[in-house]
Amino acid sequence: MHCRINIFKFTGGSFDYYRGLFAGSQKFAGGNLLFAGETVHNDGPWRPGNNYLKFNGVLRYSQKVLAESGQSGLNLLFIKTVCYEP
Repeated sequence: MHCRINIFKFTGGSFDYYRGLFAGSQKFAGGNLLFAGETVHNDGPWRPGNNYLKFNGVLRYSQKVLAESGQSGLNLLFIKTVCYEP
């Protein structure tokens, strides 16, 4: 499988703020694989900064299944969020 990233975005700002995002989809094993990831960091205006750090991730696989009575589908979804804040 060759993963192709369809979107990539990076944003930065004051107070040591940054946000990175990537997302895409790919045909895989007769279905579709959707993936996305994000990270966010922010110190805020405080001294010392609060060093907030967050990671998000999504992985989803979907596939149409043909049956005699019509079409049905298969969907598997995994979502994970991790936050670090001292």
